[in-house]
Amino acid sequence: MQLDLIVLVIFAFMIFLIGAAFTRMGSKSGQAFFEAGGATPRWINGLSLFISYFSSLTVFRGPSIVLISIWIWRKKFT
Repeated sequence: MQLDLIVLVIFAFMIFLIGAAFTRMGSKSGQAFFEAGGATPRWINGLSLFISYFSSLTVFRGPSIVLISIWIWRKKFT
């Protein structure tokens, strides 16, 4: 138990240090972080947004529709 806690604390500290190093190297401001300093075209930003919505809908909405359909079918025909 003690060894697990030590490993967890060391891992969390290392992740924090890596994040702090990358923040210091790359980020000039919040706007530069979210907009990539204006270096990306608008169509790439739109495509990224579309893919993120598509991915979440595929993973969560599709199976839920199937499960609800099965539940309705069972109530109706059994």
